Amino acid sequence: MKKDGFVFLESVIVLVVVALSLTMLISSYSLITRRSNEKEYYDRASDKYLLNAIVNIGVNDDCNYVTPGSCGYANINLQATQKNCKETKMGKLLYDCSQTFQDMNIRYIYVVDNIKAELNNGDAVNKYDNGTIEYMKTLKKCNDEGSANSNTCNDPIAYMIGVFYRSGNYYYASISINSED
Repeated sequence: MKKDGFVFLESVIVLVVVALSLTMLISSYSLITRRSNEKEYYDRASDKYLLNAIVNIGVNDDCNYVTPGSCGYANINLQATQKNCKETKMGKLLYDCSQTFQDMNIRYIYVVDNIKAELNNGDAVNKYDNGTIEYMKTLKKCNDEGSANSNTCNDPIAYMIGVFYRSGNYYYASISINSED
């Protein structure tokens, strides 16, 4: 009695099961490493407190980060670095903005009024580094109930995003700066 066909079929089935198992293992490992990196490099408490302090320094109803045009700064979308800090809204609110950046290991501070629109904008890769874009993808983008799968957002969440550089690693943090918060 010939059983060559049965052995071949059994070998194919075992190989398929092993391949599926390895695929599932690799995808689980990828998810676990991504989550652990998020916990290690995203939203450290000290970074969030620093951003909160920056948002609240010298801010009132007439001069704040949420209202476009307040403090003499026309655009709410803000990218501050140590070099251009004096020309930003933050530079008008802090006494020595560039020294603050240096002392606190800040690389960039962004004020983004609509995360979803910024990420869908084709110019996002020119405005933000890759790490910041990946971090922005993890943030809640909209207060609308049904807009999670939509490209539009009627009630976007504005954020101040900080990028910090310490010991050869980048760290990311953000706080919501919506006026009703």
